[in-house]
Amino acid sequence: MSSLKDDKLQVVAIGPAEHHLWQEYVEQHPDATVYHLLAWRSIFEKGLGYRSWYLLAREGREGRVVGCLPLFLVTSPFSRRMVSVPFRDRGGILWSTPAAFDGLLAEAKRLAAEVRAKFLQLKTLNPYPPDLVKKNGLAEKRYWINSKVDLQALDLDSLWSKIGQKTRNMLRQAEKAQLSLEDMTLSESGLALWYTLHLSSQKRLGLPPFPRKFFQQMLQGLRQEKAIKLFSVRKDDELLAATIILLHRQTAIYGYSSSRSGAQWMRPNDFMLFQVFRWLMAHNFADFDLGSDAPGQKGLLFFKKKWLAQQRAIPTYTFGQAQSWVSDSSDERYACLRQIISYLPEGLLSHIGSQATKYFG
Repeated sequence: MSSLKDDKLQVVAIGPAEHHLWQEYVEQHPDATVYHLLAWRSIFEKGLGYRSWYLLAREGREGRVVGCLPLFLVTSPFSRRMVSVPFRDRGGILWSTPAAFDGLLAEAKRLAAEVRAKFLQLKTLNPYPPDLVKKNGLAEKRYWINSKVDLQALDLDSLWSKIGQKTRNMLRQAEKAQLSLEDMTLSESGLALWYTLHLSSQKRLGLPPFPRKFFQQMLQGLRQEKAIKLFSVRKDDELLAATIILLHRQTAIYGYSSSRSGAQWMRPNDFMLFQVFRWLMAHNFADFDLGSDAPGQKGLLFFKKKWLAQQRAIPTYTFGQAQSWVSDSSDERYACLRQIISYLPEGLLSHIGSQATKYFG
């Protein structure tokens, strides 16, 4: 167990004995997100093979918890970096005192140097205090664009009205095709069906798929927290689309989505999103976060905007020789890789592609 100590503060990399302290702190912290849940440690370690450190800041003789920071080592042919957290747009440092912020950052820098990481990367939706950013030598960059819908400002009638005539016509096409939404979260066959669609979609997009075990760990870990839903769209017995929605407090996140090639004329993706909106409203969620995308992903950003998302560039904080493009699979540097992936048979893609995915964390 590594530690950084002074008269008031101690930072430790937790083991099983401290898991309850982490969970208790995350549960009460107002800025905690679904990615601060301890389940993600197993998801990323067992699903992608990442090495992790979960840092806890404690102060005083009683060891009161005043901060936490999940860290993962992501390595690739292009980079070696410490990330909080991989692939997602949030999950960085939580703190109750400035000293906790400083202490957690000091230990994170020490660990990064120890494992020879080129840079440390912290992700968040909201800016860190400028004085703490400057004091700790962090660089801020606003590259990723987040899309979020305020559900409290909507009901079904206003949603239907505001999405526009073109999208309403698409939903009527889906209704005419007699599509249906199914909750597969607890289904024994849900993972296998989801992964079949995921492979097909990633091949079509020219993107490396996640390993099957990544989603297996996600479903197992987050079902226990009631923090995940797996929805599918069908026409009769035919699976057309599916999505993984992550849930935390009053926020839902459009985590992952896949669809079958050749089914676009039935508009399964629009139908699925509309039905998810209905489910979230019925369960009193306040926000539907559609995730964050690179500025070059204009088609995806347009799709989310037509579903009433407000979009803004969000901050990422780095320390060291940062390279933003290494985790952006849409970057032009990966054009050749995307083309190769699009030609691979799905069986080979499942093996080779899932090995490459971990490089983009």
